[in-house]
Amino acid sequence: MSVGIGVLGTGGIATRVAGSIEAAEGARVAAILSRDHARAAGMATAHAAATPYVSLDRLLADPAVDAVYVATPNALHAEQAIAALAAGKHVLVEKPMALDVEAAEAMVAAAATAGRVLAVGFHLRFHPAHGALREMVAGGELGEPTLVQGVFGAFAGADRSLWQFDPHWRATAA
Repeated sequence: MSVGIGVLGTGGIATRVAGSIEAAEGARVAAILSRDHARAAGMATAHAAATPYVSLDRLLADPAVDAVYVATPNALHAEQAIAALAAGKHVLVEKPMALDVEAAEAMVAAAATAGRVLAVGFHLRFHPAHGALREMVAGGELGEPTLVQGVFGAFAGADRSLWQFDPHWRATAA
């Protein structure tokens, strides 16, 4: 038996993660959600998802969906994760988890109430290089650390009109 994952969103990260779900043993893409049916249908076909959806409620009611991956614009994360948890689905939400502490706490409370797993996609937390570094520090191989700095970024280009630069951006149906 495999775990059916509903992918919320059809952007670049959602597409990459859908491919990883397909490659994972014991998991399958069960559904795709987009506000644009053509995009949902195209991604569903490309990733062998059972059903494309434009309605979150309908996706959450699908018994083939055991868990959801939330990869929609940031302002939708809390609302969609809470709805999924209330529907009895496990949730992996892309970062940032929410726009503020109150929304993040509401998500955690919804997971506890539903008895479901809520996780945030901080993939670098489990990166092998970071694990090795932790072991080196714990083992004393590096001496006593006095300062640790890290920098991580992604190229966004010069176009600052993208939704990623507005944390409160919400898609509306055209």
